[in-house]
Amino acid sequence: MSSILFLKAKSRQLIAPHGFTLIELLVVIAIISLLSSVVLASLSTSRLKAKDAAIKENMIGIRTLAGIYFSDNNNYLPSQGFVFCDSGNVDPGTMFSSTGPSSAKRIAEAITQITSLISEVPSVICGAGANTFVVVARLNEVGVGPNPTSWFCIDSSGTSKVSYTAGAGLPPVVNFASEPYECS
Repeated sequence: MSSILFLKAKSRQLIAPHGFTLIELLVVIAIISLLSSVVLASLSTSRLKAKDAAIKENMIGIRTLAGIYFSDNNNYLPSQGFVFCDSGNVDPGTMFSSTGPSSAKRIAEAITQITSLISEVPSVICGAGANTFVVVARLNEVGVGPNPTSWFCIDSSGTSKVSYTAGAGLPPVVNFASEPYECS
């Protein structure tokens, strides 16, 4: 005999081995596809969290650069109130302009990096007065409630905080009225 024979324990008969049935193969494939979908969902969430961490790091870097800008210029050079920094509508000569001093150029570069990490528009809102500034960036994380939007806010007082709005509304954490500009 050319095939391998096995001895069945109960009956002591020699039988030829059988392969997997179609049902067994389909069950294994279903389990593998279920596990792979769970892993891919986790990877997607991890990517968004990594982007949000990069946004927060850039925002903290902006706060440091703004402090350097203030110590060099003795003010934050008022802009046109609040602007969407990612739209290119920033006044030349402000702390958010790429045509200003080196610290302002580095702030503009950080805003560009933040904008590249966010798919929604507006993604970065800036405001500055003579003595205060605030920068708010949209995050990729999902908040609570219907259609939530997450925002990360930094200001000249050293405040850093995350807040949420319903839908695509503007962040509620900012004093938009006048100086002092701050995360509220």
